[in-house]
Amino acid sequence: MSRYDEICAVASDAREQWIAKKDRCYQAINSLLFGLRDYCTIPDEQILYLRWNGYKDGAFSLPGDGSKYTLLGAIEYSEDDDEWNIGVCIYLSKANVVSRLRITFGLFVTERDGKLMWRVGPDKWRSIDINVQNQRDEFFKIVVERMKASFHESRKESKTHGFEFEPDPR
Repeated sequence: MSRYDEICAVASDAREQWIAKKDRCYQAINSLLFGLRDYCTIPDEQILYLRWNGYKDGAFSLPGDGSKYTLLGAIEYSEDDDEWNIGVCIYLSKANVVSRLRITFGLFVTERDGKLMWRVGPDKWRSIDINVQNQRDEFFKIVVERMKASFHESRKESKTHGFEFEPDPR
């Protein structure tokens, strides 16, 4: 095998590993968010997926054409942080209400040392095996408790923990 062939083989292997990592992270986000929906019995029409724009004002965005993102379409990869992220908006009031109450948070997933890791907002990273039900249940409990607690925090404190209460983003 020539050195060129060796380089090609290494490059091909690295690409396959990155794609496999990406697929595992996408699968984790899908499993966690659909699981959270089922755990909380949130109606599908009460969930809106947003693109994450980073830690700045207007951290989340909708498509410019007024449509909605699918779950997979809203996931963004941050090369700087080597993580996949998505904004999640859960409406807490019906569509016919003038000023809809909602909670929004960012979910981040990555893989480190062969383990899937997750966090909400700037919270600490936690490992998870999405094939183990009690680990998924722990994720659901933590997110639900953080959502409930954030209603009793100041807006600044709530944002610090990755949760926001803002006017309807549409």
